[in-house]
Amino acid sequence: MDSKIILVLLGVVGVMAYAAPFSATSEIKSVFELRRSLQDVIGSAVVVRFYSHRCGACEADAPHFYNLLEKYFEGSVEFYTVDIDEYPELAHTDEYVIDAVPTYIVKKRNSQYSAFHRAQDDSRIVLFLICATAVVVTTAPTSINRISTVRTEDELIQGLERVLSSNRTAVIRFYAEWCPVCQADVHEFNKLLDKYPDSSTRFFRIDVDQHPQLTADYGIRAVPTYFVLRRNTRHVTFHGAQDVDNFLQRGST
Repeated sequence: MDSKIILVLLGVVGVMAYAAPFSATSEIKSVFELRRSLQDVIGSAVVVRFYSHRCGACEADAPHFYNLLEKYFEGSVEFYTVDIDEYPELAHTDEYVIDAVPTYIVKKRNSQYSAFHRAQDDSRIVLFLICATAVVVTTAPTSINRISTVRTEDELIQGLERVLSSNRTAVIRFYAEWCPVCQADVHEFNKLLDKYPDSSTRFFRIDVDQHPQLTADYGIRAVPTYFVLRRNTRHVTFHGAQDVDNFLQRGST
């Protein structure tokens, strides 16, 4: 049976043993296993999901987890799950305390872990994993457009994967047409377009009024907001083009 069909069936019946059909995840049952999974990252990243069978939020969150599996289970990301009802001691260790479920702990090789708690954080986990799993290619970028207007999350993810796989920096600008701060900031933003060539930096923009769901998924609470992403690093957030420029200059020295 096709793996995508299996994912859909699992979501319908609410089965929590997501790993069984295609061995995409492993259930962690001891503190030793948990620490080893986070310390010895074999691939590019590790995702550990803490959940409870009795948790309504976990059931609502399950489709987001299936989306992660579908995108990354054939890649270099390792997935683990922890049932805190069966193994409550794993929710309280020397390294962290899990005080709500579902909780995701995501860790890249040779870096500190990051924790995500809400279903909407799925989008930010994807940003994290895109940076971790991008494989550098040697083909030079051919696009002559300096900025991409994003209309869907798929467009954004595909664009980011292309940019990061070519070892470039991605800058995402969330803005609103009515926002006076955005209007004042656009002059500095245009300077960024002139200053950083497409061979090193790619720019994306998202109108928060045109795409409210995409804006909410990425936790945008004010405009303008900039996300800056580089391969193998976590995205950095700024609220002005000048701050982005300062960051990019430090990274190029």
